[in-house]
Formats: sequence, structure tokens, C-alpha cells
Amino acid sequence: MQQGSNSRGMPRVPGLVQKSLRGQQPLRGFSMIEVLVTMAVMSIGLLGVAGMQAKSLQFSFASYQRSVAVVQANDLAERLWAGACVLGDSARRTQIFDDWQADWSNDGRLPDWNPALAYNAGTLTIDIRWMDERVGQHGRGEGQQQAALAEQFVYELVVPRPAECPAGAGGVA
Repeated sequence: MQQGSNSRGMPRVPGLVQKSLRGQQPLRGFSMIEVLVTMAVMSIGLLGVAGMQAKSLQFSFASYQRSVAVVQANDLAERLWAGACVLGDSARRTQIFDDWQADWSNDGRLPDWNPALAYNAGTLTIDIRWMDERVGQHGRGEGQQQAALAEQFVYELVVPRPAECPAGAGGVA
């Protein structure tokens, strides 16, 4: 008889006791129910991991869009700051904003992009809005359109008063 085999010459499996022909030793191992319960628990866990991954991608994209809005607002702020001493002049301010908007209008990274510029008592407010169709799907019923969440980034810039500007300062042409 070979070492590691039973009296009938069958190999022994570690951790598993096989029942002999005489019925002296019971079989030990996993039952089908135990295996099915384990598979169910693992499936639920893997579904949870997949859901977390999907949410992670969703929030990552929203963060990317917000970063694009910050870059756009900083670009406009730099252009406005270059002509800060003439920003009280609405024609000059509008010209800078229109040039900036023309440069970014075909970018396409922010869906339904809608920028605005407001000037009030020496403070410029840059308001960039866009629609995020990947967020806001909670509570959606059958037959309803997918809800889109309006995102917004607001940047405020305090402009120097004309008295603080040097004589003849007109910014960059």
C-alpha cells in the first residue's frame, strides 16, 4: 500500500475524511448549502464594490469639470487684472469678457456652459454655470427624463479703485 492512500489504494485528501466501506468514519467537508451561502455573501460584497467604483467615477468627473471651471475663471481674472484700472469702463470690461468667452466657447468640456460677469462697487464676480447630466439621477421614475444638476463656480475679484491706479494706467491693450 502506498503512503498517503487508504486501504483501497485511493489517495487521501488533506482535511477530508472519507467514509470507508464499513461505515466507520463519517465524511467531513463543505455542504452545498454552505457553498451557496458563501457565494451569495461574496456576490453582495462584489456588487457593493462595483457600486462604489461607479460613484467614484461619477464624482471624479464632477471634480474634473469643477477644475475646468476654475481654470476658466482664473484665465478671465488674469485678463481682467491686466486691465484692472479701466474696469470701471463697461465697454472695456465687456470687450475683455467677450474675447475670453470667444476663446472658451468651443472648448466643450462643460456641457451647456453659461458664463456671466458682474461688476458692483469695485468687485467683479465671475459666474460659470454648466449642467452635469451624470449627477442627479436619484428618484427618477419610469418614463421621466434624466435629471441634470446645475453646477456653478463663482469667483470674486476686488478691483482697485481708480484713485489707486497710476496716472495713465489703462491696462494691456
